[in-house]
Amino acid sequence: MYTINTQLAYFKYRPDSKEMIVNIKWFKLDKLKEWDVKCKAFNKLEIDQFTGFIDQNRLNFPGLSFIEETEKEQFEIFKSKELAEKVLPLYLILSKNPDLNLNNNNNDIMMIRLKDKDYKFNIDYTLNFNSIGKIEIYKGYKTKEPIYK
Repeated sequence: MYTINTQLAYFKYRPDSKEMIVNIKWFKLDKLKEWDVKCKAFNKLEIDQFTGFIDQNRLNFPGLSFIEETEKEQFEIFKSKELAEKVLPLYLILSKNPDLNLNNNNNDIMMIRLKDKDYKFNIDYTLNFNSIGKIEIYKGYKTKEPIYK
C-alpha cells in the first residue's frame, strides 16, 4: 500500500482562491458522507495510474513526488463541525465528478479543479477513482514564501 507526496499548482477550489503552491500527501478517497470521510492507501495499480497522471500534468504537479509505502490501509479524516474561516481547506479532492456532494458546512474539505497556466481552462482528472490530499505546507505563488499550517 502507498501514499504519495507532491506539490500542487494551478488549481482552484473556489472562485476567489489565490495562486499558490501546496505540498500535499495524497490518498485514495474511499467514503464521503456528511461527517464521515475515509480514505485508503493506494494499491500498486492505483499508485502507478496516479503517478502517470502526475507525469501527464507536470504544470499542476511541479517538482518531485515521493511515494511512501505504508502498512496502514485505511485512514480516518475528522471534519470540524464548526464554521471556520481558513486560508485553505485541510483537504483537497480530485474527482472525475466535480459535482461530488460534499454537504460542506465548513471549509475543511473542498473539491478542486486543475487549471491551465492562465487559469482559463480546466484540466480533466481522468482516473477512475477519487483522490484526496492533505495539505501539509503551502506558499503564496507570487511570493514563494513558505507558510506552515
